[in-house]
Amino acid sequence: MKSERSIGIDCLRAISIIWVLLYHFVPGQAFSRGTFGVLLFFIISGYCIAFSAETSQSAWHFYAKRLGRLLPALIVCGLLTTLFKILMPELVEAGRGVNWFDYAYTLIALPTLNVLHVDYHLPDGAYWSLQIEFQFYLFCFMMMALGLKQRLCFAW
Repeated sequence: MKSERSIGIDCLRAISIIWVLLYHFVPGQAFSRGTFGVLLFFIISGYCIAFSAETSQSAWHFYAKRLGRLLPALIVCGLLTTLFKILMPELVEAGRGVNWFDYAYTLIALPTLNVLHVDYHLPDGAYWSLQIEFQFYLFCFMMMALGLKQRLCFAW
């Protein structure tokens, strides 16, 4: 059985992740353009998501696959972030705290694009990229629901 994973894509993902980490943790100008790593990661994700859409049986199947891939990590990482911020508030920058409601609602708000319009805070600022990713999932879902699945890679 041939794996659908691409070593080249995985290497580009690694480069983009390392770039962002270096931007955040290495002082100086060498990695001052951390957004390049983020953009590269989004481009790769867009390609992979469009490929996932092409191999899905329906729009609902596509969205269920994406949720199954992202939600477990969101649950664990959000829980750890919230727990850390609640147990060690002295280490958290003022105004960046979070509570259990914010954590629990994040699990609903992100996949539904906060359709209920509830005022909440993400567990941390780094979770902004998940909002973008779920917006892209909705875009793909809508393209598929409208019967434009074959145009998805072209649109991306």
